[in-house]
Amino acid sequence: MQTKLISTLALSLALTLSVVTTDAIAQEKQIWFSPNNSAADFIQLFDENADWATGRSRVNVLSTHENWLGGRRDSLERRIVPFIQRTGIQLALEVGGLRSHNLHGADVDQVGELTAQDELAKIRHIYDAGGEVTYLHMDSPIGYTLASGGDTICAFDPSQSASELADYMEAVLAVHPDLQFVLIEPVPWYHIEQYPSNPGQDRGDLLEILQVALDTLDSRGLSLDAFHADSPCNYNQTRRLNSWPKLVRLQQWVQDHGMQFGLILNDETGGNSGDSAFFAGTMTSYQRFTEAGGNPDNLPLMSWYPYPSRLLPEDEPYTYTNLLKEFCEGLSAPEDQNKPIPQFITLNSFPNPFNSTARIQFTLPGASKIRLTAFDLTGREVSPIAAGDYSAGAHSIEWRADGFPSGYYFVKLASAQGNAIQSIQIIK
Repeated sequence: MQTKLISTLALSLALTLSVVTTDAIAQEKQIWFSPNNSAADFIQLFDENADWATGRSRVNVLSTHENWLGGRRDSLERRIVPFIQRTGIQLALEVGGLRSHNLHGADVDQVGELTAQDELAKIRHIYDAGGEVTYLHMDSPIGYTLASGGDTICAFDPSQSASELADYMEAVLAVHPDLQFVLIEPVPWYHIEQYPSNPGQDRGDLLEILQVALDTLDSRGLSLDAFHADSPCNYNQTRRLNSWPKLVRLQQWVQDHGMQFGLILNDETGGNSGDSAFFAGTMTSYQRFTEAGGNPDNLPLMSWYPYPSRLLPEDEPYTYTNLLKEFCEGLSAPEDQNKPIPQFITLNSFPNPFNSTARIQFTLPGASKIRLTAFDLTGREVSPIAAGDYSAGAHSIEWRADGFPSGYYFVKLASAQGNAIQSIQIIK
């Protein structure tokens, strides 16, 4: 699959996101959102006059958890269904997907079928109200059944887990043949190229386990539409910064296997307990990922925990809808293509990784004297790429790196005074 064009990030001290993407990327990137459904004002989000117009206009998918179709079933159905009909936003239902610990006393060989029947009953409420579910957003269906999980009654090996997942999907598709399946797995649970997993959460090698699952599904005529990597905030700790390039390679692996890749931006930060921490963690996660060269197809902004405590209005700092607004306003949409050039610097490289030649692209808000240079991981300058006076607007320059060894490089865009304006990491 063709490697995606990198988007880079300008992050202010106030942690306000400013990202520029090409029109092609904007057209295919999806924004998902899933607010903390336990908040008192959750239902207000679906009112026609709810004050989060910016975020709502840019969101593609609303993902709501199946648990909240219980006690609030009537309210949710009366508001969710008209909401998705009025806005055109697609509905994803977050489901356990083989959450075997909810099936006490059940035959573990029937986990797939039994879980499907339980969740089909919840899906039916939406359809009975005149709505439609586009995606099943399956939360950790593999990890929760593996023997090393520590919180499951199944103790499956990967092939057994994959088989039950196939049973589950077949049972759902028998009733709703057009549903699409999105797999969520918290990546810190797993080894990724020898990246150490969280203590007590060792599920094994993620890519090997995913390959078993995909092979099993394929043998039964089934497929996953997307894989969403969960809990990226866990990668923000200094000792783990080198794991972001591994997440980028995970993205490439997922896309090479015909799935979209989503980076779940959420508040799982290991002890943070406030709205501002959620805001900062979400922004920083995306920054780390894009700086490493990542550019996910899907960007789910999810809050599954007791904060942020307020969802509305979108202009009030650190509310969930404010975060959604800030995030969406930083992503170029196709309809933005005729607007003036943004007043900040952008720097991209394509393709990434590359073989012998990389095309370096940058945008300037005004005429400027610049230097564009390549550095190795030690900070040693290895190649000048361009220098001189450049006009405002977009520029594209070819860097031929035939004689350079494979590895990681940084391309830096600097002012004439030598001050770094922007830098990106590229892989040869």
